[in-house]
Amino acid sequence: MKYLSSVKGVLFAVLLSFCLPSSFALEGWLGGEAQAQSIITNCGIYGKSQSYTQTCPSGKQLYGGGCYNACPSGWLRSAVCTCYRRECSSSCWDRPTTDCGRFSSVIGRSCPGGWRRTAVCTCVQRVCNNNCSDRPVTNCASYGNFSSPVLGCPSGYENYGGRCYYACPSGYKRTAVCSCEKSGWHQESWNTVKKGAEDTIRKTGSAFANAYNQASRWTDSTTTQLKIAAEREAERLARQFVSQPDRKLRMALSNAIKVAIMTAKQQIQQHWSKLTRIVLQNPNKAEALYSLELQAKKFSAKFSRARMAERARGVMSKAALKETARSALKMTSLALLLEAGAAAGGVVAYALIECRNHLDASTYGTCFEKKAIEALRYALFDVVIAVAFAPVDLQIITPASIQLAAAVTAAVAAMTGGVGAAVTGVVIALAAKVAVTMVIMQEAEKLFPYYDNYLWKSGPAAKNTFVSLFRSIGGQANGSAWLSLLRGARGSGASASSGTSAAGAPSIYVARTSGGLLWYRHAGYRNGSTSWASGTGRKVASDDRSFTHVFASSGGVIYAVLNNGDLIWFKHLGYRNGSTSWASGSGRKVGSGWGGFRKIFATSHGVIYGVQANGNVLWYRHLGHQNGSTSWASGSGRKVGSGWGGFRKIFATSQGVIYGVQPNGGLLWYKHRGYLHGTSSWSGSRPVGNGWGGFSHVFASSHGLLYGISSSGNLHWYKHNGWTSGSRAWASGTGRRVGNGWRNIGMVFAVIEP
Repeated sequence: MKYLSSVKGVLFAVLLSFCLPSSFALEGWLGGEAQAQSIITNCGIYGKSQSYTQTCPSGKQLYGGGCYNACPSGWLRSAVCTCYRRECSSSCWDRPTTDCGRFSSVIGRSCPGGWRRTAVCTCVQRVCNNNCSDRPVTNCASYGNFSSPVLGCPSGYENYGGRCYYACPSGYKRTAVCSCEKSGWHQESWNTVKKGAEDTIRKTGSAFANAYNQASRWTDSTTTQLKIAAEREAERLARQFVSQPDRKLRMALSNAIKVAIMTAKQQIQQHWSKLTRIVLQNPNKAEALYSLELQAKKFSAKFSRARMAERARGVMSKAALKETARSALKMTSLALLLEAGAAAGGVVAYALIECRNHLDASTYGTCFEKKAIEALRYALFDVVIAVAFAPVDLQIITPASIQLAAAVTAAVAAMTGGVGAAVTGVVIALAAKVAVTMVIMQEAEKLFPYYDNYLWKSGPAAKNTFVSLFRSIGGQANGSAWLSLLRGARGSGASASSGTSAAGAPSIYVARTSGGLLWYRHAGYRNGSTSWASGTGRKVASDDRSFTHVFASSGGVIYAVLNNGDLIWFKHLGYRNGSTSWASGSGRKVGSGWGGFRKIFATSHGVIYGVQANGNVLWYRHLGHQNGSTSWASGSGRKVGSGWGGFRKIFATSQGVIYGVQPNGGLLWYKHRGYLHGTSSWSGSRPVGNGWGGFSHVFASSHGLLYGISSSGNLHWYKHNGWTSGSRAWASGTGRRVGNGWRNIGMVFAVIEP
C-alpha cells in the first residue's frame, strides 16, 4: 500500500503540473472569468451573441431577404418589382343648413362663425375634403434585379458557429462560445508538455505500464477516452518519426545472428536433456507423454502453419502485431530473449511428435531432422529479433516516443480544446511507445524474407550449425525408452496443421445437488469412441454447501459460486486418474460479489468470464488459480464485450475460444485475443454449426473438444478442428453418441488445458 500511495502521489503531481500551470487563476465560473495561461473564458462577455446583419450594396434595397434595385426617392416598395408613391387631392363645397329656430333673421338670430347666410332661416358652411391614395408602379427592369445580401456581424462582434459573438480582444482568436485563445501560445505549451513526457519516460522506465494501471483506478473516465484518442493518433503519426527502419533493422539482424544461434543451441540442448530425464526417470509413461504433447502443442500454437505462412510472406496480422508489441513493452530485452529461446527449445518436442508415424521405419531420424530444421527456421527469427530489440529500442523507439509524445499531445489538445492534453500527459508516452513498437515489429516481420535468404540459407547459413545437433538428437530418439513412449503418442493429433494437439483425455465432472462430485475421463476423446478410463463415475468429493455455478479452468482447478456470491477455489490433484487427492486449501474463498451473473464460465490460465443480465461480458484472471491465493490480475472485472444476453448457452475451450448457442440452435465461435490481459480484442462472431438447441447441457474441454447432452440423457462427442481459426472444420464422426444415462445430472463441466 505504501508503494501504491507513492505511485499515486507521483502521478498526481505530474497531472497537477500539466493541468495547473503557475499562471492559472480561478475567479468564479458564473459570469466571471477563468483564465489558464492564454485561454480566456467569460460567458458574460464573450458569450453574448446576436444573429447576422444583412446589407445590400449601394443602389440596392433589402426586401424579403434579397437585394433589389432601389425605388426612387420618396417611393416605397410593396413587391419585388413594384414601388409606390403617396398622392393626395382636395375638393371644397358649400353645405347649407336650414333651421328657423337656430338661424332666423326675423327674430335676430345670426349664423355661426365661419358660416354665411343665404336665406332668412338658412346658413351655409364651407366643407373641404382631402383624398390620398397609393399610386403603384410595377417595373421589373427598374425595380427588380435580385442579388443576395451580404451577411455580416455588427461592429464589435465576430462570426463563430453561425452567430455573431462579442469580439475577442486584439491578438486572440475564438476557440469556443465563451472562450478566446491567444494566438501563437501553442508552441510554448507543447514544449512544456514535451518536457513532461520526457521526464515521465525517464522517471518511470519499465514501471510505466504498472503506473498507468494504478492511475486509471482513481482518475475519471475522461482519461480512458482520451488515452484511446492518444493511442489512435499515435498509430497515425508513428511512421513520421521512424525513419528507414529497414536499414537499421537489417544491420541489427546481421549483428544479432551469432548471439541468436548460440542462445538457440543452448536452449535446444537443455530442452532435450530435460525431456530425456522425464522419459527415463518418470515411471508414469502417461504423465511423460502428456508433458511431451503439451510442449509440442505450445510450439504448434505459437508457430502454426498459418503463422509460418504469414512470416514467409513478410506479413503479420494487425491483431497479432499489436499483441506482440504490447508484450515486448512489458518485458526487458533479457526477458524477451529468454522467452524466444524457450520457444526455440520447443522445436525438439514438436519434431518428436510430428514424426510419430515414422517410428517403425528407418526414416524417423530423417523426419526428425527435417521437421526440426524447418521449425527452427521460424523460431530462430524470434530469437534474432529479441537480440536485436535492445539497440533498436535505444536508437529508434525511445527517441521517436519522445517526439511522438509532443505530437500526440498537440493532436489531443486540438480535439479537446487544450484541456484533454493535460489530463492525458501521464499516458501519452506509453501510447507513443506502443505505436512506434508496432511499427518496428511490423517492419521486423517484413524482414523475414531477408533473414531467410541472407542469414538462414545463404553464405555461412545458420541452419548448417544445427544439422549435426538435430541428427544426434534424432538418433538418440530411436532408443527403446523413447520409442516406447512415442508409440503411445501415435495419432494423438499434435500437429500444427490442425492446431488441435491433445492435452490428454478430458477430465469431466458432474456436480450433483445430492451425491457430491463425480469424476469421468473420456479415453476415446481422439475419435469419439465409447472408451472410458477405469474408475469413471467415481465420487471424488462431497460438499453440503449450495452452489449456483460450478466450472473449471486448467490443471484440475475448479471454481464454485455460493448463494451469497462468494467464489470458492478447489484444486483436484487427482483429476487425471480420479483419485480423491485435493490440494491444500481447497474450498477456500478467493472472491466475492459473483452472485449477480447470469452465466459464468472459464477458459485456460485461470481466466473467468461473467455475463451480466444486460448482456455485458466482464473479464477476470485469477493469478492465484494454481495455489488458491487471492491474487487477481490488474483490470479484473473489466467489461470486454456486450450483447451476449441473447445466447441460450455459453461455454469456452482453451486459449480464450468461446462458443454461444443461439435461440435457433446456431453455434457461434468467438476468440478473445485479449484473454490473457483483458483487452477488448476479438475475432468472430462466426457461425460454425447448427442444431445445438436441443441439448440440455453443452460444455467443452481442451482444444475444441465439445460435448452435448440430449434431453434423453445421451452424451454426444464433437471435435472442432477449426477451433483456433473459427472455420467450420469438424473431425470425422463428430456428433456421435459416446455415453448415456446423463439425464438429470445437475451441473457438468470439464477441465480446460492451455
